[in-house]
Amino acid sequence: MKVYRIPTTLVMFICAALTTICTVLLLYKEGDSTEGEEKQVEQITCQLDDSELKLRTSVFSQWLLLKEEVIELEDGYSIRFPGNAEWTERVIEFIKSERLCCSFIKFKLTFEPNSGPIWLFMGGSTEIKKFVDTMIK
Repeated sequence: MKVYRIPTTLVMFICAALTTICTVLLLYKEGDSTEGEEKQVEQITCQLDDSELKLRTSVFSQWLLLKEEVIELEDGYSIRFPGNAEWTERVIEFIKSERLCCSFIKFKLTFEPNSGPIWLFMGGSTEIKKFVDTMIK
């Protein structure tokens, strides 16, 4: 019987990829329903207090300096980041934390083919865009 050894780095890469895929599928399932689009946004208010919001905004602003591009849309912004595994984790962690305090924001992730860039959409309406605008600028 021949035993094959799989390199540890390959196993770690496969585990990270599966975790990312599962997280993206979960975010897609929760955040892309047409039922959610029909609901009216009642209050566009972050759940953080002022000091927490300032800290979160400053951290996000530092992270945003590393963006590759920002495209302003009618109802939000699309932000392009590198397509590597590190940025995949960063963007997903950001979305997970933002959904806790700013549940009114719609997030969409697009992964370009062949390890191309990651596009993060944040918005949902012109009112939400104004709120997101304060985070990005």
